Amino acid sequence: ATGVVWVDGGTYRLEARAQDAAGNVQTLLNATTFQYDTQRPSSTVTFPSAGAAFRETFSAMNGGVQENPLANSGLDQIRIGIQRSDGQWFTGLAWSGTRSDPTVTSFTPSTWTRSLPGGFFAVDPDTFTAYTWAQDRVDQPDASYRNIESSTVLKRTFFYETQNPTSTITNPTEGVYLPVLNTISGNAFDNLSGPQKVEAEIRDLTPPTSYWDQANGNWTATPTWNPMTSAGPTPWSFAPALLDTRFIGTGGGRQYRGRSRAYDNTRNAAGTITGNLEVPPDTLSDPGDLYANEQFFTYDKTPPTAVVSVPNNDPTYASPIATLTSMNGTFDDTFPGVESVVFVSIQRQDTLQYLQTLTTNAGWAPGEFPFPATTNIPGSPGTWTLNTSSVPWANNVNYWVFAK
Repeated sequence: ATGVVWVDGGTYRLEARAQDAAGNVQTLLNATTFQYDTQRPSSTVTFPSAGAAFRETFSAMNGGVQENPLANSGLDQIRIGIQRSDGQWFTGLAWSGTRSDPTVTSFTPSTWTRSLPGGFFAVDPDTFTAYTWAQDRVDQPDASYRNIESSTVLKRTFFYETQNPTSTITNPTEGVYLPVLNTISGNAFDNLSGPQKVEAEIRDLTPPTSYWDQANGNWTATPTWNPMTSAGPTPWSFAPALLDTRFIGTGGGRQYRGRSRAYDNTRNAAGTITGNLEVPPDTLSDPGDLYANEQFFTYDKTPPTAVVSVPNNDPTYASPIATLTSMNGTFDDTFPGVESVVFVSIQRQDTLQYLQTLTTNAGWAPGEFPFPATTNIPGSPGTWTLNTSSVPWANNVNYWVFAK
């Protein structure tokens, strides 16, 4: 049959008859029918979906298959090779370091199913790569001529993890005193599937306990988790509408707790995204900077006060003085937060200019230039001191001293 152009998928009838030297021709023909098939079948994976991560185990994989061409010899078998992240291969019953792909549990001319045993998901977390390959029924001249799909083409990657994602609150920081809170923000991380969403809770720790409800714009006795927003996977932020104007209390001093929790993109056994859920700590007293997803802060809108003790307006400093080597005073805060910084500025009354440096070549300029004073906080109020021993005070000039 050299030179015959066979059509792939075509069905042919071969007839044979004999003729002798006398010219007699066989009248009862000998005939056979055969099909020409050189194309490999092709298979795909339908479930699990590409790149899916699961938090629950499932009991079967399935997919599609097609024999090529459409008029064909039919499917003989379909095999599936599954490798996990440690290099082990699925044998159908267990895992092995040697690849030995099992056949699928069942198949039709267009679909296949492979059941998975209970020990399939033995490692957590894990990554799986799947390779399906089919072969047809070509058996002539013998079975070695069967068309077989490649067993090295990757058909699907999927994941398994039950570990919870993590989130961190970056604003507000732990133990901070705040006069205003416009945004709670932070980050979220997940090992395999990535963060799906993040929620924030704000709790007023002063009895009776209440929680901020972003959807209704008020405080409620019911624990409430508010959705955070993000332009990408991270960072996340939550901007409480009118939260600052609705803090409980007038001047502040009440302590609040912020918590965050994240969901990842893992799925249940049916393939629906449900997500592993982070469980943040639920402490009612500030443990310090112990948990990244739980931060305590205090609402404080009452400004601190600073007082100048030396020099002051008493008669000692009302008349000219010969020297002034230091200034000092006190400072206090109704709700002590970070009260370790006091700034002092000095202004000439004749030119209305401010002192720019505390050295012998001190300059004066119109802009206020506050100097940080040395502070001491053994109790309340604290004290502050400013060394002015190098300042070249001008003769017969009056000065103002401001502390804040």
